[in-house]
Amino acid sequence: MIETFYLDRPKSANALDLATAKQISLKIKNCTGLVIASKNSKVFCSGGDLKAYSKMKTKNEGIKVNREIRKTLDGFQKAPVIIVAAVEGICIGGGCELALAADRIVASSSARFAFKQVLLSLSPGWGGAQRLLNRVSASIAFDWLTSGRWVSAQEAFRCGLIDEITSPGTVEEKAHEFILERAFVTPELILKIKEIVANPSKEEKIFESLWFSKNHQTTLKR
Repeated sequence: MIETFYLDRPKSANALDLATAKQISLKIKNCTGLVIASKNSKVFCSGGDLKAYSKMKTKNEGIKVNREIRKTLDGFQKAPVIIVAAVEGICIGGGCELALAADRIVASSSARFAFKQVLLSLSPGWGGAQRLLNRVSASIAFDWLTSGRWVSAQEAFRCGLIDEITSPGTVEEKAHEFILERAFVTPELILKIKEIVANPSKEEKIFESLWFSKNHQTTLKR
């Protein structure tokens, strides 16, 4: 079953807080494919919830929340589910990190991206820099992470940040289509392929384990 998780926090421009991150985790556990989208066509996600952070009384409390959100995003890679970020509108800071944690990023032609952590004297803290470097060159990552400038969907696609550009209003449809085209792939195999993509050195060992699996042996008898 393919589910859509809508970022829907209009008062905070869809800022990502710990409660929302936990809701996404629960959604992942109850589906075979997940699309992360926004209820607001002008804003995908404005980043981390700075107001929530400002209310924390101790340094350790802030660190704990940050690590929990990081753990949630890291969990995307360990989930036997195809996760697609459907980006419409602006995607800022932690919003970019959320999108980068997905298996695929589909964006509207009017979408815009910015790593604005630097304007707050910060670096990415949820694994975004590492994931960005898996998609773009080091020089491009350095440019974006040190300038905080806006990056158009066209530049993002050309540099490899996003995987597909589509017309405004069709991002969710395209994200669902991508998952549906892979509906024949078992959750177990999705997870194994994710492992290979994350760590190519495991390819041979995983292939050998799959060759002797019941699923593969059944296909040989068809």
